Amino acid sequence: MPLPKLLPLFVLASCAVASSALPTRILQVRSSLVQILYRETAAHPYQTICSGGQVALESGVKLLSAGHCVEEDPSGEYAALDSQHQLHPLALERWEHDWGKKVDYALFAKVEGLPALKSDYRPIEVGENVFSWSGPLGLALMPLRGYFLEYLDLPTDDQEEEGMGLSTLEADGGASGSVVLDSRGQARAILVGAWTTSVKLDGSLFVPLPH
Repeated sequence: MPLPKLLPLFVLASCAVASSALPTRILQVRSSLVQILYRETAAHPYQTICSGGQVALESGVKLLSAGHCVEEDPSGEYAALDSQHQLHPLALERWEHDWGKKVDYALFAKVEGLPALKSDYRPIEVGENVFSWSGPLGLALMPLRGYFLEYLDLPTDDQEEEGMGLSTLEADGGASGSVVLDSRGQARAILVGAWTTSVKLDGSLFVPLPH
């Protein structure tokens, strides 16, 4: 019977252990990262659906997440829950979801008060360490660490070096839209899905940052 009470403590302990092994810069950028919440109208409660972060992109500072997170209801009400548990209403500016083109992003207007991550549009190198703050299964954002495996050559790819990336970062429901970070805490890509194989090679898929 006491097991349900112990589960949150286990999650917190696991998160603390993981955090201790992370570069300092990854811990410092936590305040730029959020959970994305959705409700159909003001008469409905918010539900956690994805993750995201405020990023200084080439088009300006935007709150960034994955396009498939808003695809079902672009006109719905969205909000960002920050590291201080403050809720910020979001205004969706544009989105696109087309994995054949290696595109899956949602851009919301800049959230005042949230610091913006720097961005780096260079392709991630094979073997490079990558990080994210993700909210799997609707839990609080947790720091994750992995490394980049390869760019997949899917049937629709025509430029493999710019294709969908595969990393060992974990991805469960709610992790979509997480900003993929390098060891300097710079935004490099968007985590958009999980990847599993019959040989237990589990990880996540990501696409390049939008311009």
